[in-house]
Amino acid sequence: MDFWQSSASGNFFSQKDNYIMKGAYLMHDIETLWPRIIKHAGEKFYQIRGGEFTYEIRGNSIIPDRTNIQISKNHIQEAIKYLPLSNTVPVQHLRGPSYIYAILMDKRILEGDEEIVFKRHNWEKLKPLQLGRYAEYFVMMEFTLFNFDVYKPEVDNKGIDFIIRKGHYKYYDVQVKSIRGLNYIFFPKDKFQLRENLLAAIVLFFEGKPPKLYLIPSVEWQEPNSLLTNKYYEGKKSKPEWGLNISAKNLPLLEKYTFDDIIKAL
Repeated sequence: MDFWQSSASGNFFSQKDNYIMKGAYLMHDIETLWPRIIKHAGEKFYQIRGGEFTYEIRGNSIIPDRTNIQISKNHIQEAIKYLPLSNTVPVQHLRGPSYIYAILMDKRILEGDEEIVFKRHNWEKLKPLQLGRYAEYFVMMEFTLFNFDVYKPEVDNKGIDFIIRKGHYKYYDVQVKSIRGLNYIFFPKDKFQLRENLLAAIVLFFEGKPPKLYLIPSVEWQEPNSLLTNKYYEGKKSKPEWGLNISAKNLPLLEKYTFDDIIKAL
């Protein structure tokens, strides 16, 4: 329960970490950060759920390439009051909260605070079980932010990590997989039977960066490709599996499944 309580509050820092980080961010103001934001316009940034974007500066506004909204300098100035951000909740009243988070919590913008930000996403210190548990609760919280009801089964004997529901009749089973960097993920076919209401939530951890979240409807494996694989292992001990080959070459294929894009269609 301690883990869930800390997840629900968005606070994964120790008291010492919070003290250090609050002290550092109090030194920042809009006149310090705005020139850095201008300097890095056109470069890639990543939203908290993994969406990739760039932005341009027009006058005193930030224009992300994935949306038509304009984030004013005044909104950035207001957001600075809430640093450090653990998630987008404190800035939901501002324009483009997920973009504000991505920009202000990026080490290129913070510059002198790289070491502090790195502590926030130091995935190497987590054991595999801890990383998997973090990923599971992270995904559950993201669904909650999109107004889904989330239910965790008391007994997991079917390979389902949790169930989400929207409205009275629309529900999905969710299986979560997490991985460090680029690698291969698989789902045993006897535990992951393709159907319309089964989703694979994929969390990628890159050292020093926020987790990247993807959501793949299971029926996508009905048409395998270099990313989504179908392995039978005929005549071998390994059981048949659906695979996810996450490589640099396949990243463009994976980007179509960013959480923010898929959740809108559910």
